[in-house]
Formats: sequence, C-alpha cells, structure tokens
Amino acid sequence: QMEADPRQAVANSTLYHAGKDVSQAQVGLLAEHRLDGHSDISARVYTGQRDLDNRLSIPLAAQTSPTSAGGVVQLDRRYDGAGLRYARSLPAGRGQVRLGVGLDVERMREHRRGFVNDLGQLGELKRDENDRVDSTGVYAQADWAIDEDWSVVAGLRANRVRFGVVDGYIRPGNPDDSGRVRFSATNPVIGLTRHLNADTNLYANIGKGFETPTLTEIAYTPDGSGPNLGLKPARSTHAELGLKTRLSQAQRLDVALFHIGTSDEIVVASSSGGRTVYANAGKTRRSGIEVTHSAQWTPEWRSYLAFSTLDATFADAFGSGVAAVARGNRIPGILNRSLFGELAWQPRAWAGFTAVLEVVHRGSMVVDDLNSDRTAAATLFNLRLGWQQMLGAWTLRETLRVDNLADKAYVGSVIANDGNRRFFEPAPGR
Repeated sequence: QMEADPRQAVANSTLYHAGKDVSQAQVGLLAEHRLDGHSDISARVYTGQRDLDNRLSIPLAAQTSPTSAGGVVQLDRRYDGAGLRYARSLPAGRGQVRLGVGLDVERMREHRRGFVNDLGQLGELKRDENDRVDSTGVYAQADWAIDEDWSVVAGLRANRVRFGVVDGYIRPGNPDDSGRVRFSATNPVIGLTRHLNADTNLYANIGKGFETPTLTEIAYTPDGSGPNLGLKPARSTHAELGLKTRLSQAQRLDVALFHIGTSDEIVVASSSGGRTVYANAGKTRRSGIEVTHSAQWTPEWRSYLAFSTLDATFADAFGSGVAAVARGNRIPGILNRSLFGELAWQPRAWAGFTAVLEVVHRGSMVVDDLNSDRTAAATLFNLRLGWQQMLGAWTLRETLRVDNLADKAYVGSVIANDGNRRFFEPAPGR
C-alpha cells in the first residue's frame, strides 16, 4: 500500500512541494512434480524489493513538532517467502477425496525514515526505524466428491503473524517507540455443492476470515510518535449461496448471494498532514449479489456481463474524531454497485483480429464515516483492439486500448476522512 497520495498537494502553490518516486522488483520460482497417479507436490520461493521516496504536501510549520515524522517518507522494503504443498487423491465411499496440506512462511523487512520537507528539499531527520513482519501459516483441505449428486469441501488454516519495530530516532519529546505485537487465528471453511444435473450446480459456503493490519496501517498513531501497535486484526465470517449453470452450449450464468460480518474492522480514522491513521471500528456488514453471464452468439460475436451490488455499512455506532458515527452509515471508499460488460467481434475474414467494446458502470462512494458527501455514479466506454499471428512455434500478440472513449470527467477515488475535506481524486481522461 502506498503512502498518502501526492495529488493532495495544493495546485500551483509555492508553499507545498509534493512528489513520489517508486522502484520495485520481484522474482519467484514455482516447481511442481507429480509423484504418481494419485499425488503431487509443489514448492515456491520468491523475493522482492520496493523503495519509495514520497514528498508530502505539508507546510513547514506542521513539521516542527518533536513527534512529527516530517514531510518526506523514505522506505527501503525487502520481502521474501516460501511455500510447500502436498496433495493426494484417495477413494472414499462411492467417490473420492482430494486431501491437501501446506505450509507458507513469509517475512518483510523495512527501513522507514522521515525528513523535513523544506520547500522540496530534504531537511533534517525526523524518523528512523526498522520494521519487520514474520508470518507462518499451515493449512489442510479436503475435497470430497461423494457421488454424482453431492460434493463437499472442508478446510482449516492456522496463521501466526508477528510485528516488530526498533526505533532509532530518540530525542527529547520523541521517546523510544520500539515494540512488538503478535496475532494468531485458526480459521475453518466448509462448503456443500448439489449437482442438480450435468449443467447446473447449487452451492453454499461458510468460513472465517482473519486480516492483520499492514505496516502502512500501523505506521502512525493518533497522537504522539511511532507506530500504532495497538491496532487489532479484523475477524470475519463469510457466507455465500450460489448457482452456476449452462443455459445452453453457448451460454453460462452464475449467480451468488453473499454476506460478510466483521468485528474490529480496520478503517481510516483520519487523513491529515500527510498522515493516514487507522483504527478499529467495531462491527461491519457487507452483503450483496453478483451475477455474470457469458455467451457465444455466433462464431464472430460473443458477450460477457458482470454485475454486483455491495451494501457495506457499520453495524455498530462508534466515535470518529469529534463526531459520532451512526449505525447503518455506509463505509467510505466502497462502490455500492458496479457493472462490466463487453461485446467482442472476431471476423472470420480477418484471422487473428479481435475488436471489443467495453462498458463500465461505477456506483457511488461516500467520502467519510459521517456520509457527509458522496461521488456521483459514472458510466464509461472503452475500446480494445487485438491482433495475433502464428510464426512457427511462436505466437505474437499486439493490443491497442483506448479507455474512457468519451473523455468523461468523473471521480476515480476518494481520500476517506480527509481532515481538510479534500476528498475527491479525479480519474484520468481519455
């Protein structure tokens, strides 16, 4: 996750100097091996780095406090991980069961520094710390095809996540903010599928979720210096009921109803002066419907349509800054509905050519916990052209895209709970 977006800068101001420089790289290796006709094993390793130099639009006066982290954020982040999974199929009753077990080990190391943003120049050091996150997860899953009519899936995953901060910037008024915190959870999932016939499945799933805060989310405390190690993980229960069916040989329809109840939801408490502070907001609810339809109407024409609604609200009243947030208010920054559709043309006379017209509809987002304002809905059109050539064993592909064909002006995202009420971020034009 990025730091505060430099587009918050005041346009054409000589008092604020903002900008962002990011460099990143990642490499990974995945190995898969079939041991015999019933079992296989896979292993993966990866490593990467991400460096960030972000100059925030903060006036000098706001950076003089002993606890201020300054107006320049520099991150030197390294991460790596490994995973191992074993799976085996066994006969079980009239069907068979697929058993899988696995282990994931991941870690991240980050050197975070803050400096005074002196009219665009790097000023004195204001923050210097080394952060680390270590995560271990073990899991087991069973997929049981009971017979032609029924199948069931069940799984269990245990996670342990540890955060550590070593503070290297200790000054009068800015104490040692070093500390550690650990999180853990064991989450089950179970699902049942009824195979009504060869073309239609009806399914139901329920499971538990576990989301720890990120290094970005614990970066700042509401008051004082150092990280917010008091932020708790969000824990959720997910339920879904769905239907997947082939309407014909050329058409498919998927419909899903879902509900997610979360406790200790991690939300933006405030965003001001280059700092985004996060907090736990009690219980939230998300519910909605997802519908997708795909069809091959003729050899030349095909279509795809996906529509979803999302009612994301606070289930508990809570305090946000100096105001009280009412139960039932919408969670900021979340679209209440979305639609994506495309119509594709692949003429037989032009082998390898594809033309696609896309339509994207975005519903509204509220900008803060109090729901004091919201974005307007927007509908966009995009054009995609593609070519493909076969040259012996080689396949060459070229793509041309034009997004936002009508050059529509709309809000692309919001800065939730921005302290200066600069909530809206414009989206790109054509």
